[in-house]
This record gives sequence, C-alpha cells and structure tokens, in this order.
Amino acid sequence: GLDDYTIRPNVFLAYYVYPELLKRSEWEIVFDNTLEALWCEWGGLSTIDKSSSLFCADYSGQDNRSYHRGDSWFFVNNITAITLNDINREKYKEYINKIIEANEKEILSLGIIGESSELSSASQLKSEGCLAQAWSSSTFVELVFATRR
Repeated sequence: GLDDYTIRPNVFLAYYVYPELLKRSEWEIVFDNTLEALWCEWGGLSTIDKSSSLFCADYSGQDNRSYHRGDSWFFVNNITAITLNDINREKYKEYINKIIEANEKEILSLGIIGESSELSSASQLKSEGCLAQAWSSSTFVELVFATRR
C-alpha cells in the first residue's frame, strides 16, 4: 500500500522480475535492511517484519493469522537466494547456503520425501501448507542451477 512501510520479502520478487529498477548498490542496501527484519535462523524469511504487531511466528492453518504475516514461503526463499546470488554471491554466501540447506532438509526428511512444501512456520523449519508445491520445487531447482554456475 501507498502508506504501508512494513518490510516484506516482495523486494526480492521485484528484483527477480525487474533488476534494472535500482542500481546494484541500491539493491544491496534494500536487501541488507530486508534480511535484517525478516531472516529466520533456520534458513528462510518471514513474510512480514518480525517486529510487526501482525507477525505470527507459527503457521495457523486455515485462518489468516499467519498468512502473509509470518509464514515462510519456500518459493520466496528460493527467489531470495537466487537474487542474492546474482547481486553479490560472496557477501550473501551464508544466507544462500542456509536457504539451500533448509530446502534440502525439508525435501529429504520432512513433509513428503522428495517434494517441496508450500511454506514453513517462521519459528522453525517445518513442512506446512501444501506438502507438494510445484513452484517451491521448481524455484529450488532454479536456485541450485544458479549457484552452480
């Protein structure tokens, strides 16, 4: 919204579709501030600033208490790592690696083995929402290819 200054991970999606919007140095400043507000130590991002009064650390299921208010979406995490890799692979190496490790753990030992789930609680890595989400899986494949170049 026009007057909504709440920090959300949408900036990574914006870079992904339109990287020319800002200079690379400006994107780094935006990414640094966003990571500080959203980073989950297990290797993902919350969908809203963790200091927001709307933040909900745990997936709430069918109601919207956590929907876009804390849930960590795997496809957004993957796109985040892709963009961080593109902007400054060395600077963001730890974030990128943590996101890859979280995906690997989720795909290999949580939810449905071999499938990537829709989302996780911000509080800890879990398989929640749809347990076989195509865009989570496809963006993880894209991330692996992007970081192997």
